[in-house]
Amino acid sequence: MANSPPESKEEKPRNDKQYKRHNIQKNIRMLRLKSLKGLIVLVFFLLISMAAIDDFRILPALSPELRAYLGAAPSPDLISIALLLYLVSALILTFLRVATSSMAHGGFTHLGYLLGFYTFYHFADRLMDHFWAVFVTGITVIGLESYHLYLSCGEALKQEEEEYDSLKTDDKE
Repeated sequence: MANSPPESKEEKPRNDKQYKRHNIQKNIRMLRLKSLKGLIVLVFFLLISMAAIDDFRILPALSPELRAYLGAAPSPDLISIALLLYLVSALILTFLRVATSSMAHGGFTHLGYLLGFYTFYHFADRLMDHFWAVFVTGITVIGLESYHLYLSCGEALKQEEEEYDSLKTDDKE
């Protein structure tokens, strides 16, 4: 007896319509998960912001040797200029994604940048003075990105569901 390949858990589509339905169902699941990505990034940002507003007291303090190794923190003015440049460039990228109807999402990248700004202000001992600037920047950028992703996925979901329904009605005829 020849060894037959193990059967997969998912049912293999038997004809062209079943294959299309199968792919549409996979796309629908993927789009539903992708639409939640912005919300997940927003929740992570809020958690990081909660730690930042408490001046990262939940984390252990850096040893004096490690702080000396890292060197002096940049001046708060330089950090603020970098934050402003980040905000402008992030908004431009977001609006380009909206204009081109791109479903790309830079959520976790934005999260990394914003954590970096919180960290730089923390090491400059000026986090409480600049917390709201970073927070408003983060809510603006992540909020716009998430909203655009949610709308884009919603439109794509609607198209996929209409196509799926049309395949179901074709079967009934």
